[in-house]
Amino acid sequence: MINKLSLGTANFNNNYGLEKNNLEFSYKHIKQILYYSQTSGIINIDTASNYTGVEKKLSVFNLSKFKISSKVPAIPVDCKNIEKFIFKKIYNSIKHLKISSLENYFIHNPNDLITSKFKKKIYLSLVLAKRKKLIKRIGVSVYSLKELRKIIKNYKIDVVQLPLSLFDRRFLKIIHKLKKKKIIVQARSIFLQGLLLREIKNIPKNFSKFKEFKKFDNWINKNNISRLEACVNFLKSNSFVNSYIVGFNNLSQLKEIIELFKVKKKNFFPKIFSKNLKLIDPRKW
Repeated sequence: MINKLSLGTANFNNNYGLEKNNLEFSYKHIKQILYYSQTSGIINIDTASNYTGVEKKLSVFNLSKFKISSKVPAIPVDCKNIEKFIFKKIYNSIKHLKISSLENYFIHNPNDLITSKFKKKIYLSLVLAKRKKLIKRIGVSVYSLKELRKIIKNYKIDVVQLPLSLFDRRFLKIIHKLKKKKIIVQARSIFLQGLLLREIKNIPKNFSKFKEFKKFDNWINKNNISRLEACVNFLKSNSFVNSYIVGFNNLSQLKEIIELFKVKKKNFFPKIFSKNLKLIDPRKW
């Protein structure tokens, strides 16, 4: 199960998510995280060129034992040369990270393959990058079922990164279709940017209107289980997911997550979930 985990690096930059005051990710801490991950059996890292400063931090270390995935940022509407733009981003990531190629390369903005006037050129540029062995797989990061359905109908995609958590189960209905198409499924936002791990008294006020938190709190107290264990048990129950992007605030939390993924225990979890985007889509926060 550990080999399904991928290190999420978005909050290696302290301006990401709810924990915007995170000071844990110094070079010393990243070194410890990489060493512990490697010795634990985690070989995948998920990053992006527009995670400000993250590639620079990672570039200090020997990443040859890891498989690294990255993302192309949203294509500017006034871009004059799509292929040049994409290849420059790929080459820059490979150069910064000191690796020979990227495992997966994701379109970060799904509309670049749906509504952009350059959509065909964008896709063909990625196909060419794959042919040149700069990237192993073409991927797309999606936020809605509507986006995903349009993309897999019109393009041959190798891997999809989608949100999945106790509170957000929208994509479960389509994952079997993805598997039939032999599309690799990666789950992200598995802790809803840490929101699911917070005690109810520490949840930001703008979330207090959502009854799901109270239901979740009652359930974990009744079953004598931690929030983290409940989230991890839910993820482990979905065997058709190929990998999970794990976000964490420090090495201690990563260790706790890894230990829970190691436990071979009957999975059980609350039937508490929502379709309200103001709760489950961080872009709406």
